[in-house]
Amino acid sequence: MNVHQDKLKKVVSVEFQKTEISATNNYFVAIDLDNSDDDYRHEYVEDGYVKLVGTSGILIKSKNSDIWTSVFGCVLSINATEATIGYLQLGALYAADTNQFIDRYALQTFPVELDLSILDNVYEKVTVSQTEVTSDINTSTTLKDAVGNDVTPAVGDMIVKVNKTAGSGVATVHYSLWYYVE
Repeated sequence: MNVHQDKLKKVVSVEFQKTEISATNNYFVAIDLDNSDDDYRHEYVEDGYVKLVGTSGILIKSKNSDIWTSVFGCVLSINATEATIGYLQLGALYAADTNQFIDRYALQTFPVELDLSILDNVYEKVTVSQTEVTSDINTSTTLKDAVGNDVTPAVGDMIVKVNKTAGSGVATVHYSLWYYVE
């Protein structure tokens, strides 16, 4: 019981929201493992990884003819030219080209933490069906984090991807992520 309580003391929440997104393939850093100051409040652990304990999300589009998607996952590998992201389908949002302007999922809490540790460029304890290799993310680029800072992504950082596949409007995405770093 004490071990579980100690872990709960480390659980923090990051509210990730971006508005007026208008282009395709938008990437953001939702959880920056290197940042343990007031922006994130998680303990920094060298070579630590995210342990996800709960999530919720919403995607709102401005035009009914638009098609938007949003997913999140962790950087599995990164170098000077590209990164590989392993996306978690539990956080996928999809706003289709209908008159529905909102896609959301309610708070999901997990009976045990979702261990997103990475070993040899794959999740050590989770299997995902969607990975992406992209040159839009590499060690020479910076992305906006949850509070608007420019950060260079690294292995283990949680990435949010918001993508417009059709239409001319804008979108807003919001995720609440409850996690600790270990």
